[in-house]
Amino acid sequence: MDERKKSFRGKEQRDISFEVQRIHGYRVRTATITNNETGKLLGRAAGKYHTIEIGECLHELMDMRNLSECLAEVLRSALEPLYGKRILLCGLGNADNPADSLGPEVTRFMPLKVFDEVGKYECRFAGVSSFAPGITMSNNIRTEHLVKSAVEASGAEGVVLIDSVATEEYSHLFRIIDVSTAGGITSHLAANQADWSILGVPIITIGVPTAIPGKALFPKATERTLFTESRISDVIMSARTVITYALLRVCWPDAPADVCYGFARVMKDPTALLSGTFYDEGDK
Repeated sequence: MDERKKSFRGKEQRDISFEVQRIHGYRVRTATITNNETGKLLGRAAGKYHTIEIGECLHELMDMRNLSECLAEVLRSALEPLYGKRILLCGLGNADNPADSLGPEVTRFMPLKVFDEVGKYECRFAGVSSFAPGITMSNNIRTEHLVKSAVEASGAEGVVLIDSVATEEYSHLFRIIDVSTAGGITSHLAANQADWSILGVPIITIGVPTAIPGKALFPKATERTLFTESRISDVIMSARTVITYALLRVCWPDAPADVCYGFARVMKDPTALLSGTFYDEGDK
């Protein structure tokens, strides 16, 4: 149900609209920019920007299902133009750095082969693949070029980028989930920002703030310093569970919620579970 819906068309903001909804109990703010020239005034590309306000730290949630269903509903809208096409889930970030490991954690635990070949559920897409490109500091290859290669190898017609992001608002740290249809993610640490346009396909992004720039806390901090909290590993595990569940629900809508939630919470390679019984099918 909408709490508030407002649009305005001033001299410099004639192509921007805003909407606020309650979805599964969570407040979701959506800004839509329909013109690239107008977007440039805000430093943004044209597209939709959804912000899910959690209200508390991710790792403090006693039950993550409502938040997961909220994210799933937002993703259904964002991914709808890609239904029936092949998509690539791409986990950006450094798997060895807890604050930057969200993307690789999601792709590592997505049971794509299980759902694709063993499950009996119909997929909304022609195919779903995943890829974690690592970081340029380690492989010395620009990330967008690696992702482009994965797009070509998988035949993907759309990409979902999943990443940990930095925020200058401490109140957003661990407490919001951003979803955008406006293209790639900007890295706080990258000296040269990625040119995501080379992918040549629509890009949807999912980001969770897991760090804050030092400048936002301490004026004398260096430009590239990032801070996080000691609880970051728990935050990443909770965020991974929410995102994995939401993606499974969107990709395989016939799969029961309990099955998706069970796979989203596994702590080891899901393919290892094929040798025995996993979760009973509950109500959707």
